[in-house]
Amino acid sequence: MLGIDLISDIATDIEQKVLLEYGLVLWVSTNKHYMLLTPPYAMTDEQFERVADALRKVLSSMATLAESAISKSRQY
Repeated sequence: MLGIDLISDIATDIEQKVLLEYGLVLWVSTNKHYMLLTPPYAMTDEQFERVADALRKVLSSMATLAESAISKSRQY
């Protein structure tokens, strides 16, 4: 297993759940460190593609949340 520190400072509970639902990570600790389901050296090309797709979706979701927060802050 490979522990990674992924978006540790900005991940919310929502992003953590998304990462878990997409099967990208096995667990999320309280300090927001993540454990990949499969170590990279053992991943097939298909698994790498799945991980990349999941990361794209998570990052897109985070960008949408950030844009929404910026938009709301400008309204006030």
